[in-house]
Amino acid sequence: MGGNGDGVSLVERLRARCLEYRLGLHHHHTMADGAFPVFERRYPEIAPVIERLREEHRQVAAGLDRLTRLVESDDGQDVNWLRGELERTVVGIEEHFVYEETYLLPALGVTPPGPTS
Repeated sequence: MGGNGDGVSLVERLRARCLEYRLGLHHHHTMADGAFPVFERRYPEIAPVIERLREEHRQVAAGLDRLTRLVESDDGQDVNWLRGELERTVVGIEEHFVYEETYLLPALGVTPPGPTS
């Protein structure tokens, strides 16, 4: 990898990206968690889906908090490891959204978005 300046620059970008993800997901989770009781009353058959989504919200938040702490404490020496952690976190978030779109949206009568090309 490049010199130390390149590593620090990447760490700064990772820090900014973590903050963006945390803020965006906090907003999404706050809105969704607030709507879940309404969904459960109106669509009791999707209670298991809602419970899984709640648990995934907790896991995603904890994972992002952990990643943020790691990125904030890193001195830029292990950029590849940080990049790998961020990629694993993003994959988990994407899997969460796929589950949400696959099971929650159709139950609510919403057509999930199609693949983008």
